[in-house]
Amino acid sequence: MSVCTNLDYDSIIDDILLSEKRIAKKNYTEGIEKSFENSYQQGFQIGYQKGHDIGLEIGFYSGILIAIDKLYQSQIIIFSAKELHVLQKLSGLIKAFPEINDKNINIITQYNEIKGLYKKFCFNLKIKDIDKSIFNFSQWNN
Repeated sequence: MSVCTNLDYDSIIDDILLSEKRIAKKNYTEGIEKSFENSYQQGFQIGYQKGHDIGLEIGFYSGILIAIDKLYQSQIIIFSAKELHVLQKLSGLIKAFPEINDKNINIITQYNEIKGLYKKFCFNLKIKDIDKSIFNFSQWNN
């Protein structure tokens, strides 16, 4: 017959508590890793979509500016010096807009500058706002 002492009972309880802590720590670490992987994938998808939307919008602006420039060169429309300067500056910003995301370049600042200058250009030419639902460039608020 074996007699269980207090020392044996305490060590058994300690082993149970330590194993629970070990399992909890292991599961915590696995959970952190899994959530990091999931959030990385979601972030990538959102970033990819946002980049696509910005590229689409910049391409739209570029197409409009090319058409307006052709009309100007054909002397179908006439610009003031101020309007011509804004057109050239806007065209330059669009050409300089990076095609590849570089960590050293703040693309959002450049995008907002192009967007604002385009609105100013349209306002100066008295081009009415186009219904944005036709050109839903982004599902995000820009």
